[in-house]
Amino acid sequence: MKRFAGAVLTIASMMLSASAGAQGAPQGFSKEQVRSALQALLPAGVVIDELTLDGDRATAKGTASASEQVSQFMRRIDSAAEFEMPELLTIGNVNGRMEYAVSATVSCPADTVATGPGLCGSTPVKTRSVYKCRIDGTVTFQSTACPPGKDA
Repeated sequence: MKRFAGAVLTIASMMLSASAGAQGAPQGFSKEQVRSALQALLPAGVVIDELTLDGDRATAKGTASASEQVSQFMRRIDSAAEFEMPELLTIGNVNGRMEYAVSATVSCPADTVATGPGLCGSTPVKTRSVYKCRIDGTVTFQSTACPPGKDA
């Protein structure tokens, strides 16, 4: 994938789960269930072209009109109860479209109710904050507040 220097975003750090023991065991979700859950989080202009599952880790590859849309998708994944530890693997401008690859762990919180729509049934909403910072000319997303004067 061709990349333009200014189009590459990095994820400095994302909020980790509150505690390692708070997650339920891997549920063995189908690819269709995971795709449906991710598509519900897509902002307008973002498309998932390919989805792979490796154990409890899902990787989505696709295109977006702009890098900001991929950032919004990452924030939505981070705030969804069904997904943990999202990671931006690649992003770059190819023929006027942003191609991306993101990965996240699929996991239901231990306190979920087994009935209801979605991957985990009725799940509590996670509360997290993601900060967009510009550090040394690079835009990063992190779970801690940006250093003074570094808000992007």
